[in-house]
Amino acid sequence: MCLTIKENSRRCTARHDIVVYKLIWESKSGLRTYFYNYLIKFNVILTSKLTKTLSADGNYVNIGNIFLDNGELDVALKWFVKSLEFVDQIKNKRSVAIFYSNLGLTYQKKGQFMTSLRYFEISMDLCKQVQYERGITIAYHNVGIIYRLQGQPNKALPYFEYSLKLRKQMHDLEGMSWDLQYIGMIKFDLTDYTEAREMFEQCYEIRRNIGNKIQLSE
Repeated sequence: MCLTIKENSRRCTARHDIVVYKLIWESKSGLRTYFYNYLIKFNVILTSKLTKTLSADGNYVNIGNIFLDNGELDVALKWFVKSLEFVDQIKNKRSVAIFYSNLGLTYQKKGQFMTSLRYFEISMDLCKQVQYERGITIAYHNVGIIYRLQGQPNKALPYFEYSLKLRKQMHDLEGMSWDLQYIGMIKFDLTDYTEAREMFEQCYEIRRNIGNKIQLSE
């Protein structure tokens, strides 16, 4: 497969290629590196040539997600910020909620916690509106992380506990393990070592059963 952007038809092929790229990226195939380099090469062209229709379809978001996955935070943020101009045109609120969550994650990775918190809370509200349970748990978990990073463990704890409660109802074992891990870390921060150990042991047991590698530190 060879996908290119021809000089005389960049707008048309750019839209097609990004959609195809998104599918290949999500498939986690060996072509991910090729297409990442492809986007790097044409980043300036895409920035200047893509139309409002393209961005309204959510492809600015897709491009941002791709760069976010690769740790290119400034480039990802550029595409996410461009998406803000057109996000109201995306009809699927669940998709919008995921977009705001990824935007919040980008700011979190850049250490801009207050901005990150604002976008996580927007994502949370949208998830509640459409009753997107998995999105709600992710939003609560992310808000908890921000408060812990800000040195507010007592404020963070209820968010992880609520996320854990929802994930138990959903039988989301992997998600439960992450909440248990963070609750354990907060209990450790608060010098409640007995309860911290209990949380870590529950986390370990779940991950052992589902075959995930254990990671008990941030």
